[in-house]
Amino acid sequence: MTPVSASIILQSASSTLPVRMAWGLSRNELKKPKSTSPPRLIRQLLDFIAVIIGLKFRTQRLYLPPITDRILLEPAVVLSARIKSGQLKCETLVRAYIARCREVQPHINAIIANRYESAITEAQAVDRRVRAELDGQHPVLNGQSIHSQPLLGIPFTCKDSFSVSGMPWTSGLYARKGITGPTDSRVVELLRNAGAIMIAMTNVPELIMWWHSTNILYGRTNNPYDKSRVPGGSSGGECALMASAGSLIGVGSDIGGYAADLKPVLKVMAGGNAPKLQLDKTVHIKNIKVYYMEGHNNPGVSPVQPDVRQKLIKCVDYLRDKCADCEPLYLKELELGFDIWMCAMTDSKAPALERELANLDGSINPYIDL
Repeated sequence: MTPVSASIILQSASSTLPVRMAWGLSRNELKKPKSTSPPRLIRQLLDFIAVIIGLKFRTQRLYLPPITDRILLEPAVVLSARIKSGQLKCETLVRAYIARCREVQPHINAIIANRYESAITEAQAVDRRVRAELDGQHPVLNGQSIHSQPLLGIPFTCKDSFSVSGMPWTSGLYARKGITGPTDSRVVELLRNAGAIMIAMTNVPELIMWWHSTNILYGRTNNPYDKSRVPGGSSGGECALMASAGSLIGVGSDIGGYAADLKPVLKVMAGGNAPKLQLDKTVHIKNIKVYYMEGHNNPGVSPVQPDVRQKLIKCVDYLRDKCADCEPLYLKELELGFDIWMCAMTDSKAPALERELANLDGSINPYIDL
């Protein structure tokens, strides 16, 4: 079973998109399925089992060491500007994040490999470049100015599904144990060209296929807000480390169709396609229509948690007086969301999962594995 989250959809007020075609049902037509339906009974049984399991794994909140270095809370664009102006040493910033990684790693188990010493060496090189240019010298890195690199000196981490030269490249798969990246993947190359400094690789679920971040190679990554919960997946290691203030920029991915990036990072990752995104175009919030959905009626899916629903309504109330319109929405098609996703994942030409789990070297026996 998969959880469902509440959603907010933004649309330009001038758009002619026929929203009602996808509407499905109005809020007034939203009816709960009968409590005696088989899917509902199965859902209730699973919820009961989850409660029993929860008795063993008690809530453990506020277990991480507190943040004592305030530099960990400053935005990347501000930090990069301070480095370029000479107000902040890049080495100081990188060492601060390395110290935080070492501090939280024993608690969250998000990092599978690091390159701390190399990162410090690269940070020292950045400081020398900054000092040289501030002293009026010609740029020392192939004539490239520090001001041409938007993420100069910013530490970043990357999930274990992207190739990074010399770092583990396993995707959490035991059959790939010992394999390292031959070269940097394109996104890592773009970040490094923008001046960012790689410090660590983070944990993922086996074959990047699950909604937790656990595998037999590196173990389980814990949720930094509650140790009795998982951080999600497949970018759970990245999420856990960033939420613990152990990473400033995280490279993740999402096969489910949703990913979010901060504007400066997305510009870098998009490379030559960045202008097509029109990220610098001014958007007036008063011209935006907001449609929101609080959940759906699929009884086989975990319902939206009360605190999530409460935060959604709080956002809606905030936007109601600032946007062109703010209306509830019910997309009936999303009741089949998991089925749609499974269908999209099906490719008759792709190798079978039992072969993928063996890294395409033979195949596993799922019955023996279970």
